[in-house]
Amino acid sequence: MIGRRPAEDAGDAPLGLKLFIAFCCVYLIADLSIGAMPILFGAFVDERHLALEVAGGIATAETTGLAVGSLLGFVLITRVSIAARTLAAASLAVSIVAQIVSAMGVDILPLMVARLASGMAAAVLQGVAIAWISRLSSPQRPLAIFVGMAFLAGAIGIPLFSWTLECWGLAGTFLFHAGLLLAAMACLPIIPAAPAAKKPAVVGMAGEEPTARPAKGRAHWPMLVAIALNFLFNGGVWVYLERVGQWAGFEVARIAALLGLGMFVALASTVALAIIGSRIRTVWVVLFGHVALIIATAALLSIDGWAWFAGAILVFHMGMALLPPAMLSILAVIDPSGRSALQGMVAINIGYAVGPQVYSWVVALYGFTVSLGVAIAVFGISLFLFLWVQAGAGRRRDANIDAKRLGRAQ
Repeated sequence: MIGRRPAEDAGDAPLGLKLFIAFCCVYLIADLSIGAMPILFGAFVDERHLALEVAGGIATAETTGLAVGSLLGFVLITRVSIAARTLAAASLAVSIVAQIVSAMGVDILPLMVARLASGMAAAVLQGVAIAWISRLSSPQRPLAIFVGMAFLAGAIGIPLFSWTLECWGLAGTFLFHAGLLLAAMACLPIIPAAPAAKKPAVVGMAGEEPTARPAKGRAHWPMLVAIALNFLFNGGVWVYLERVGQWAGFEVARIAALLGLGMFVALASTVALAIIGSRIRTVWVVLFGHVALIIATAALLSIDGWAWFAGAILVFHMGMALLPPAMLSILAVIDPSGRSALQGMVAINIGYAVGPQVYSWVVALYGFTVSLGVAIAVFGISLFLFLWVQAGAGRRRDANIDAKRLGRAQ
C-alpha cells in the first residue's frame, strides 16, 4: 500500500494511493464541463439560441471561475486552514448546484453565475489536491499524473457530452454531470479531515518513507511571474489554433480532429513525465517545454502545408502539457509547505482565464503575425526568468555546501 496511516489520527493519514486516486477522480469529474467547453458552447447557441457573444460570455465566466477559485482556494487552504475534506465536499456541492441551475436556467445572468461557480469549484478541488501532492518527498511524478487529468477531461468530456447532448439535450447533459458529481462524493471519506497545508511534514509515495524538509527561503517570485506570463500567451495562442488552420485554408473537420489528437499528445506527455519521474532533472523538462512552445509558435508564422501545421500543433500541445507539472514540482521542492505550488497554480489559472482576451487585443491591434512574435518573446522572457531563479538557487546551494565544509574543518 502506498503511504501509511498513523495510529493517532486516521483522518491525518499520509497521501497514499487511494487518496491520490480519489483526488484524480474527483477533479477529473469536476473538470469535465471545462474540458468539453467547445461542444457545450455550441449547444448554448444551437439549443438555447443564444448569440455567439453571449455564449462566449458564459464560457468565459467558467474560465474566470478557475482563476477566482484558485485565489479562493489558496486563501482557504493557507490562511484559513479549512479541512481538506470540508473544502472538497463544499466544492462538489457547489458544482452540483451549478449544473442543476445550468440545466434549468433560461436567463443569462443565472447561467453565467452558475458557470462561474462551476469553474470556481473545480479550481478549489484542484488546489486541495495540489496542496497535498506538493508535500510529497518526490512530487514530480504524481503532479504530472494529476495535471494530466485536465487533458483527460477534454479527451473524455468531448465524446461523452457529445453523446449526452444527442440523447438528452443540454439540460440532460448538465443533469448527467450533476449525477457524476454526486457519485464522486463517495470519495470524500478517503480525503483527510485535516487542513491540507497545516502539517509541515512531507509524506512519500510508492513505498517511500515520510520525510521532513525544512522550508527554504528562496526568491521564487520571478518564477511565478514566468509562469503567469507563459500561460497568459500559450493559452491565448491555443485558443486561436483553430482560426490559424482556417486562415491557412484547411478544412474545419481536419483541424478539429488534429486538435483532439493534440489533447491526447498532451495527456501522453504528462504520462511520459510521470513514468520518467525523477530520472531526469526537472529543469530540463521546463527548458524543453519552453523550447517546444517557441519552435511551434514560430512554425505558425509560415505554414507550409498540412504536415507542417500538424507538427506545429502537436509540438505546441506537448510543450503546453509539460510545463505545469514540471514548474509546480520545482515550486514544491523550493517550498515543501505547498504554498508556493498553490501560488503557481493560481498563476496558471489566471493566465488561462485572461490569456484569450489579452491575446485577442494584441491580434486586433497589431495583427496575427505580430501577436505570434510577441508570444515567442514572452516565452523567451519566461524561460530567462526561470533560468535566473535556478541559477540563484544553485549559487545558494553551493554556498551552503561550502559553509558546511568550512564548519567541519573548524
